[in-house]
Amino acid sequence: MPYPQGYHGASPLVGAYRHLRDYCRREKLPLHLIITHAGAGRVLENWLAEFGANLAGWRSLGPVWERLGLGPVEEHYFQDLRWLDQHVYGHDPEVLAFCVYGLNLRADLSYELGTDNSLMNLLGNYLQEAQQDEVPPYPVVALAVPAECRVLVQRLRIRPRPSLNNKFVGGLHSGQQFLATHYAFNDGFLWLRHNQGWSAYAPLQAGNPQYDEKLLEGPLILTPRQEAARNNFVGTLEEVRSFLQAHQGHLFYIAINPGGAPEGGSPLQHHHLSRQIRGAASSDALHPQPGNPRMTPDAKRHLRDKGQL
Repeated sequence: MPYPQGYHGASPLVGAYRHLRDYCRREKLPLHLIITHAGAGRVLENWLAEFGANLAGWRSLGPVWERLGLGPVEEHYFQDLRWLDQHVYGHDPEVLAFCVYGLNLRADLSYELGTDNSLMNLLGNYLQEAQQDEVPPYPVVALAVPAECRVLVQRLRIRPRPSLNNKFVGGLHSGQQFLATHYAFNDGFLWLRHNQGWSAYAPLQAGNPQYDEKLLEGPLILTPRQEAARNNFVGTLEEVRSFLQAHQGHLFYIAINPGGAPEGGSPLQHHHLSRQIRGAASSDALHPQPGNPRMTPDAKRHLRDKGQL
């Protein structure tokens, strides 16, 4: 891919991905990138060779940086990597992460990161501080009251974040108990946070927890959609008509089958009547009975007559 010198404020190789970024932005296409081989690489070695210098990776630049008064080589290289993160890759939301070259490079020791504890400590501390301020892509909700939970499976893994995409850091055995303080819906599971980290509670299907496949005993947690539907019930049109006639002069708002009509129900598309309920609660006046879902007596009788109960 051809690219101009100093493309968009970055060196040619560092900024090359922005050709793809700009194209996807113009065409309104999604783009998620992980940059590989970031940091001092072959392009630096080739550039230095033009000046006759016998230099290669970042380690061999140490004497040059020190003569220029730029401090220990590890600290200066870390500053370069932090600048890349904050002033180049960090400016583009399409870039999810970048990988620093390299680890276990037996033939390229001048590029090796892993043998230097001071640099690895600097990078590790920087990542921890960055993650503290990072806003997670999923809402973390505090339980109104911390809940006692008990593990049902043989071993339940503990992870630093509510996701399968991070390495587990421990485990809980069957029968162990813990106090859950927060929950999150992410990565196909409902998760609970406790004093050791996050653990999966129940898998999600169509975004809703499947408690018949739960991994532990714990509180009943509803999705926002389920919470909004807590007061829903099944009734007949005749009951609704009688209710409206009995409360003429009041303001009403009624949602009809907002999530699709149940089997045997009318697939009405009128989601809103033009008035909003005030003064009379339909859930009280129509007397829905307990159940899942709740039903009015007429609706229950109607469905029973059709053999659906």
